[in-house]
Amino acid sequence: MEQGQLQQVFEPFYRGHSLDLTIVNRLCNRLGGHLKISSKPGEGSRVRVGLFFPKTKRVGGRRLLIQ
Repeated sequence: MEQGQLQQVFEPFYRGHSLDLTIVNRLCNRLGGHLKISSKPGEGSRVRVGLFFPKTKRVGGRRLLIQ
């Protein structure tokens, strides 16, 4: 995939493809995470998803946020 196409893959039905990356990208954004894509023509593409979760601890059967 050429570098100029990388951002377009997040558009719904880009080049007839499914909604997979569009949905994952939107979920990442809503959850405060990120999605990065890189590609080398002839070698393939890599998609990285980063999500952040608050630290918690279990106290008496309940999970509490650590401030």
